Amino acid sequence: MRKWPGFAAAAAIAALALALYLAQPGAAPLLSGGTAVDSGPFRVTVKHLQPTPARFTLTDPANHWIIVIATFEKTGTQSWPSLPNGLRLRNVAGLVSEEPQVYLVRDTSTGGPLLPGLPEDLAFCWEQRAGTQAPAQATVDIPGFTAMPLSDTGAERWAPSGLAATVTVTAAAKEKA
Repeated sequence: MRKWPGFAAAAAIAALALALYLAQPGAAPLLSGGTAVDSGPFRVTVKHLQPTPARFTLTDPANHWIIVIATFEKTGTQSWPSLPNGLRLRNVAGLVSEEPQVYLVRDTSTGGPLLPGLPEDLAFCWEQRAGTQAPAQATVDIPGFTAMPLSDTGAERWAPSGLAATVTVTAAAKEKA
């Protein structure tokens, strides 16, 4: 008796199922703060939650800020024209907007560019409604990107490609006033 054709078909189906399972989005690694992550155009290191209030206007003075400090280093040879807006908080209640305001830590400006090989600390700021507990720990998603050549010029653009990593960060020690 020959059973090889059935065995081969079953093995092929199992291999396809495994490949589809491994290709599912959301399989990004879960890391702790301080770990460098290659997101495509940047090397990103999410450092900590900043416990001190931002120096920026709130939509309601009773609200407060949730601030994530991260280092972004532009990889490759071309500058990035503006500050990236790429980090996302996961499962934090009471955010006024899912989109953070992004500032350079060194001078609180909102402009770019980010230059290749020069790491910059960025503050990702989310306003949280009054009466909502500020987290002592947060989960931050770092999106991944893939270089795609533009058909008309051959230049590269970065297209979203799912999550590069998910990072858990804790609040840094409070600064003295």
